[in-house]
Amino acid sequence: MHHHGRGHLARATSICAHLREPVTILSSLAIPERPGVSTVRLPRDDDGTAAVGADANGALHWAPLHDRGLRERMTMITEWVSTHRPRVMVVDVS
Repeated sequence: MHHHGRGHLARATSICAHLREPVTILSSLAIPERPGVSTVRLPRDDDGTAAVGADANGALHWAPLHDRGLRERMTMITEWVSTHRPRVMVVDVS
C-alpha cells in the first residue's frame, strides 16, 4: 500500500513549528489542530484496487492510472492553489 506511517506529517509539523507565518497542510491524514496551521483534507489516492501504472514506468513516485481519489485530490489541490495563491508551496514525496 502506498500510504503508510506518519513520516511526512512528522516532517511537516516540525517545519511548521519554526515558521512565523500561517501554514496550510493538504493531506489525506486527519491532522490534529495546532495554532497557525490549517488543514485541507484530501481524498486518498489508493482506493484499495490494484494500482495500475503507479510509477509511470519509473518516471513518477505515485501516479496510478484511473484512480478516482488521485483525480479528486489533484482537483482539490489545483483549486486551493488557484484560490489562495500561496507564496511558497512545499511538496514532500520522499
